[in-house]
Amino acid sequence: MIPVKQTLTDELYGNCLQASVASLLDKPLDNVPNFMLFEDHWWSALLMWAGSNGYYVEYIESEPPEDGKYYVVSLVYEIHKKGLSHAVVLKDGQIAHNPWVNSHYDNFKYRIDGYYKFIPRAVANAR
Repeated sequence: MIPVKQTLTDELYGNCLQASVASLLDKPLDNVPNFMLFEDHWWSALLMWAGSNGYYVEYIESEPPEDGKYYVVSLVYEIHKKGLSHAVVLKDGQIAHNPWVNSHYDNFKYRIDGYYKFIPRAVANAR
């Protein structure tokens, strides 16, 4: 996992998911789209991009397992009244990488909404 920082912090079009996916898959930020630009179709955009890059993606509404692997997770910070989520990379229950450019969120309480499991297509096809 190579940490990549987000470059857009807008509440609607911020690219924390883009930066987290790039970090998880060891890709430069420019090689991963900002899925939020697809607005209501961001999930479809993520699935299509992942598929074209050899991955199948599952979103699981729970905390990821503590198995030594990295996962992109969706956090909801208590400080946000709007319920905005933020993508980070988690490993064994701890934030391994927060793409936010400012670390002031690091001490705020949050809950995990769910996690994205990126499965190489060869593994997914063998199931």
